Amino acid sequence: RGFEGFLGEARPCHGAQECPRQDCVWNQWEEWTPCSCSCGGGQQERKRFVLHMPESGGDRCEPSDKIEMRACNTQSCGHSCQDGLWGPWGYWSECSATCDGGTTYRTRHIVQNASDCGCPAHGRAHETGICNFKSCSESRDCVVSPWTEWGSCSSSRNGIMKRERNVESYGKGSGLWCEGALKQVEACNPKPGEVPSEACEGGDPVDCVQSDWTPWSMC
Repeated sequence: RGFEGFLGEARPCHGAQECPRQDCVWNQWEEWTPCSCSCGGGQQERKRFVLHMPESGGDRCEPSDKIEMRACNTQSCGHSCQDGLWGPWGYWSECSATCDGGTTYRTRHIVQNASDCGCPAHGRAHETGICNFKSCSESRDCVVSPWTEWGSCSSSRNGIMKRERNVESYGKGSGLWCEGALKQVEACNPKPGEVPSEACEGGDPVDCVQSDWTPWSMC
C-alpha cells in the first residue's frame, strides 16, 4: 500500500517571549532640494519616509504628506532677464491662383530667445491670407432692355396701368450686376397730377394697397 498520513505538523509555542508592540513612526524630513531657478521664482521639494512600520498590533501611521513643495528665489532677476522677440514678417508668397480666389502666406522667425526668467515670444510664426478675388470669367456688364409702352388702363375710373422690361444678359466676372425694377405700375383715370373727372368723383376715397414682396427667386 502507498503511504497515507501527514508529512508535517504545527503547534503553538508555550513559554515563547511576546513580541513588543511597535507603532508606526514617520522619519524626519530630508533637506530641501536645490531651487529650480536662481531668481525670478522657482520651486524646491523635500521628502520623508516611514521609519518603522506597525508591528504586533501597533497603530498605523497617521495620514500625512510624504512630499512638500515651496517657492524659492522669488526675487527679481534684475536686468539679466531677456524676453523673446519676433523678427519682422517676410513678404507674402505668390498667390496659389491667378483668379477666382487663392491663398498666400508669410512667415517670421524669432530673433531673440527668452532667457530662463524672461517671457517667451507670443504669436504665430506662419500667417495665411486670400488673394486674387477677381473672376476667371470674362467680365461683362448686365444689359436691361428698354421699358415697354404703358399698357391700357385697367378701369375707366381709378385704374392702373403697367409696363415692364427684361434682362437681356446678366453680368459676369467683375462687370456690373443687374439692379432695379423690372415692372412698374402707375395710376390712371386719373393719372398722377391730373384733375379727376366728374365721373370719378363720389363715394368714399380708398387708397391703393400693395401686397408684400414675394421671396427672392433662386440665383
